[in-house]
Amino acid sequence: MKSLGILIISIIIVLAVVFLVAVSNLADSMGPTYSQVELVYEKSNSKLYLKSKNWGVTGDSQLTVISTDNEPEFEADSTADIIFHGLSPFLYQVRKDSLILFVRKKAEIPNGFKTNWTIIQNEINNPEMMEYRTSPAYRRM
Repeated sequence: MKSLGILIISIIIVLAVVFLVAVSNLADSMGPTYSQVELVYEKSNSKLYLKSKNWGVTGDSQLTVISTDNEPEFEADSTADIIFHGLSPFLYQVRKDSLILFVRKKAEIPNGFKTNWTIIQNEINNPEMMEYRTSPAYRRM
């Protein structure tokens, strides 16, 4: 009887450990994921960073910023970053020191966004956006 009690307690402990490990792994997988693209204008060595943060069970919530800060894990700063909400908010091209954005809706460029880059936002409609997505001339995050 005593050995049966020890066996049951051992099984409960093993199951509890397995459960805690599974919950911990699930919590880690539901945290945000970050990606970043560094743009460099070589004549002035000026840099811009296109950064995105995805979260949610299926990763379908996204925040994208254009920043001069190279920290890949970020919290958006509305005083210093150009902020876009939603999945794939823009396509872009780089020409020398100009970042040309093709957006559905222009984002505000805050006064604290200090860079040597010229930011050009072109609003386009959805059919144009879909057409541009298939062209290698336009990049996306």
